[in-house]
Amino acid sequence: MSDKTEEQIAADKAALDAMRNARAHMDTALNRVATLERALIDAREALRGAKKFISDEVYRYPVGSERQSCHAWIDEAVCRATKALG
Repeated sequence: MSDKTEEQIAADKAALDAMRNARAHMDTALNRVATLERALIDAREALRGAKKFISDEVYRYPVGSERQSCHAWIDEAVCRATKALG
């Protein structure tokens, strides 16, 4: 027979429920991170593919900056995504 009191048993049950709840929240957070990583990978690949349909001589003109080729702008975005993915 157990030497635990009803209060100890209730406290153990509450602690176990809290751990299960924490694990569920952790699993949800990890799944969200994985989903965001997949979305970032897909966006990066879409940008890489878009370069095939954009001429090398297409430029953008950001406010307060000199012109920038769209290919260079895409390359920078791909680099930032790759860096964020690790």
